[in-house]
Amino acid sequence: MDTSGAPLPQCTITARNLDGANQETAYCGIQGEFHFDSIPPGRYVVEVSASAMAHFSAEVPVTADGAARLEPRLEIAPFSDRIRVTADRPPGAPRRQSVALRGIHVGGNVQPPKQLSRTEPKYPPELILEEIHGEVFIRAVISTTGAVLSPTVLNTVDPRLARAALDAVSEWQYSLALLNGEPVEVSIVITVDFTLI
Repeated sequence: MDTSGAPLPQCTITARNLDGANQETAYCGIQGEFHFDSIPPGRYVVEVSASAMAHFSAEVPVTADGAARLEPRLEIAPFSDRIRVTADRPPGAPRRQSVALRGIHVGGNVQPPKQLSRTEPKYPPELILEEIHGEVFIRAVISTTGAVLSPTVLNTVDPRLARAALDAVSEWQYSLALLNGEPVEVSIVITVDFTLI
């Protein structure tokens, strides 16, 4: 099931025996049901994967005299977005081409958020003169109103680049992410690439 309780058909389920050499695979039916028949007893790691959903993993003991039951609930996988911020290098420095933005691709019963408006990050002038460039990776949550919540820088980068990226990203607005037609909060990783050309 997903977090709303709706069944997830077409999941792939793998059961790997930690006490033996066997690995079993099953596929969900239309109601999200799956089963493994006659597998040897042992401790199994059961992994579930589905399009647009986060990977699920759990350890499940299987005994010779009983059935083990597992009802996984899969979260929506994090989305990603990317923007390139360019500035002209100081006079005399070599130039290079910029790269196009990458889009978001997901499938299943998940409708991804789409960027509705954004404040362009400002390349700090002193960093242009110092020829400082780099990517800022920001993890945030897109709320059920489309606002960017709790943006946090994930990598080590010049703090002035990080501040410029955070100031802009915190003002961005997205469409709602939908799970089975209902608005949900989703994680997103945003890359702000400050490049001197």
